Amino acid sequence: DYSTTGTGKDRRLVSRPYGLNIVDTRTWTVRLVDPTVEWFQQAAGLLLVERGYGSAAHTFSALTPDGAERYRIALAAKSWVELAGGLGYVCEDTKLVRVVDAATGATVAAPHGRTCVTLLDRAASEW
Repeated sequence: DYSTTGTGKDRRLVSRPYGLNIVDTRTWTVRLVDPTVEWFQQAAGLLLVERGYGSAAHTFSALTPDGAERYRIALAAKSWVELAGGLGYVCEDTKLVRVVDAATGATVAAPHGRTCVTLLDRAASEW
């Protein structure tokens, strides 16, 4: 749940996480995996999640289907991760700071000075 507070230079984005819940469609039961998750995407057989966006405790993690954490990457306050083709592109402001393997979290490249490109899927580009 995102909202803004303040005006002008004092305007801030505030998020209140709903958390990550998994629904078993065989029984229609819901299991809370992590109440602090703000964003997730499935890739490489994992649930890739972000927590604490904009804070000093901002992280990107990979969770197995049972909720166990496989790895965690600390992110700077103004950073995010774009996923494509099994890779995570770690961006800070407009700069690409590293590329990680989405399955392991291992850094596979550190392309300093490159601009981070926001990847859009077809549905997002139709907005």
